[in-house]
Amino acid sequence: MPVEKQVNPLYKEKVHVAFLGWEIDRIVRPVLEMRGNRLILICFPKETEGAWDYLGEVKRQLDQKGIPVEVVQESLYELVDLLSVLNKVFQVERLKGNEILINVSAGTKISACASTIAAMAAKDVTAYYVHMEKYFPKDNPAFKKDDPLQPLTWGFKGTTALPECQIMLPDQKYIKTLHAIKKMNDKGHPKVYIKDLIESLKERSVINVKPNKEPRKETSSEYMAIKAIMERLVQWNYLTIAPKKRNRFVELTEKGRNAIDMYLSFDLDEADLKASKGEPIVEWIGLLKNRE
Repeated sequence: MPVEKQVNPLYKEKVHVAFLGWEIDRIVRPVLEMRGNRLILICFPKETEGAWDYLGEVKRQLDQKGIPVEVVQESLYELVDLLSVLNKVFQVERLKGNEILINVSAGTKISACASTIAAMAAKDVTAYYVHMEKYFPKDNPAFKKDDPLQPLTWGFKGTTALPECQIMLPDQKYIKTLHAIKKMNDKGHPKVYIKDLIESLKERSVINVKPNKEPRKETSSEYMAIKAIMERLVQWNYLTIAPKKRNRFVELTEKGRNAIDMYLSFDLDEADLKASKGEPIVEWIGLLKNRE
C-alpha cells in the first residue's frame, strides 16, 4: 500500500510531464528551474528502448533534490495512445488541484506533436520548449563513443512557454454517445440499434426528454434529440448509420474510437480522489482504462 502524505489542502503541486529521450539536462533542468514538485516521465517500455540508462540519471539527479519521478511506459511513436495517456494524466492532476506543465522538447517528434496538441486542448496546462546550446547528431559515429550517457543536447539556456492556442474539442455529449456505443459493442452487440442507444443515453443523462402522457410524442422527442447528435457525429466521420429505414443501427469508425481515447471525460470527483488517494499515476491510468 502506498504511504499517504499529509498534504495541506491549500497546497498545489507543480507537476511536470516529459518524455524520455537521449537527454538529461533537457528534462531535469526545467523541473529544477521552475521549482517543480514531481515529474511524470513517459517513456518506451524498458525492453524496447535503450534510453533507460538516461532515466536512471534523471531520477538520480531529481532524487537528490527530493523530487519524485513517476514512470509511465508507453510507445512514443503512437500519437493516439500518447494523447490517451495525457488525457488521463491531466484529468487526475486536475482533480488533485495541481498545476500542470508539459515539456515538448525531449522524446520523439510524435511525442512533441502529442504534447502540443494535448496542451492546446486543455485550458489549464502550460507547454514549454527547452532551449539548449549544443546539439549532437545521433547518427554521428562519435556519439556515445566515450560516454554511455552522452546526451543529444547539452548547455541549458532556458525555457519558453508555447503561445496559448486553444483548440475546440467536441462537446462531451458527443464523446459520451460514442462511448455508449463502444460499451454496447464490448458487451457483444456489434450492431447498436438506435432504439437501444436511446435507452443507454437516457441512463447516462446525455438525452433528457420531458415525460409526456402520450408515449408516441415522448418517443418522437427522443428520436429528434438523438438525430441531432447522430448527424453531427456522421458529419465528423465518427460513426456510420445503416441506410435501413427500420431497425437502423450505428457503427463506430476508427476515428470515432480514437476520439473516445483522446477526449473522454471520466467525470472524476472527490469520491475518486478519496478512493485512490496516494496512488501513483500508473495506477490511476489503469483505473481509468478499465472505464473506457
